[in-house]
Amino acid sequence: MNARAKYCNKNPGHPGFIPAPEFSLHHLPLELQSDIVLRYVKNCSARTVQLSTRYVSPERPENYVFGQLKGRTNPRLASGWVCGVYFLGGPCKCHECSAEGAQPRARCWELTVVTACSCVYNSEESKATKVTFFYDDETSRNNTKSLMGGEVEYANAGEDRCAFACITHDEAFAVQMDELRKERVFLWQSILSVAPFNMQHSQCIVISHPHGQSKFITVGQQVEITSRPEASQPYYKYMADTCPGSAGGPVLVLPGLDCPDPGWLPIVLHHSGALRDTENSHNFSGDRSTLYV
Repeated sequence: MNARAKYCNKNPGHPGFIPAPEFSLHHLPLELQSDIVLRYVKNCSARTVQLSTRYVSPERPENYVFGQLKGRTNPRLASGWVCGVYFLGGPCKCHECSAEGAQPRARCWELTVVTACSCVYNSEESKATKVTFFYDDETSRNNTKSLMGGEVEYANAGEDRCAFACITHDEAFAVQMDELRKERVFLWQSILSVAPFNMQHSQCIVISHPHGQSKFITVGQQVEITSRPEASQPYYKYMADTCPGSAGGPVLVLPGLDCPDPGWLPIVLHHSGALRDTENSHNFSGDRSTLYV
């Protein structure tokens, strides 16, 4: 057992965390045990990334997460999800290609990564963020790929959502990520055609890198869908386990009979916190976005 899991204060031992490569049909509720749902989870897992950032921007408000550390070096870990792939052509203007004496590459691709705004606030922080792909388990360490973040394309603290660019010159990698994106659209439409599922409560599946470890998947019941005063879309409360480092990871909502909107199959991002009442602690997402289906 990883030491971080063993001594984790939130979920000691991580009993509900399933290593991503081991996730199978029997980890899903009976009503969701179909190949199309499993493929959907595996597809989203393949595009979930580990984020490692080291800087807090001076532009963070003091009353926001990490705001009292602004302008300082502050290493922290989070998760994210690749939602878009775009061919930019050339010449490339990334940091590497813009360096003095560098020969700009003739072809480049942009990957859009979404995460929680509490994890990456603006372009300053994005450019200090390392994005690691394919860190599925300890045996995959030698097969991971890393890129540095670039310009932020969208950020909203109220929604707790940030989208930033990563530039790659690796055509095979860019094509691989784009094929995953296209497959997810097909899987999304296939699942939506049979939703809601015949189960009392909708289920939430969280994919993330808890404590910066390799990729894990957790499954739990949706508790509530609630509107926030500062957000135009609702957020979701759920019982699926998360830990520090899970923030920004995708939460796949699979609708049951309690779903008020069976015509939608949300993917939201895990928020860096938990809502507590007198007896329970529930995890919750940023607001539901229509930007990245």
